[in-house]
Amino acid sequence: MAQLSPIAEHALTAADAADLKQQIFANARRMSNDQILDLADALHDIIRTRQVIRRTHGIERASFAAEA
Repeated sequence: MAQLSPIAEHALTAADAADLKQQIFANARRMSNDQILDLADALHDIIRTRQVIRRTHGIERASFAAEA
């Protein structure tokens, strides 16, 4: 599997995210349970990696300070 950047420069719009969700749900019907679990694990890995990067670089604190 290709390495993906855990944090993208350009976020998806709400409409793009909804479209992607619809595509995934439609294709999940054709996927085996193992394929679905593999996809879910990969998405969880991205979330975990983002959390580590944000903690390491103080991104969460920086964004909080900017809002105050």
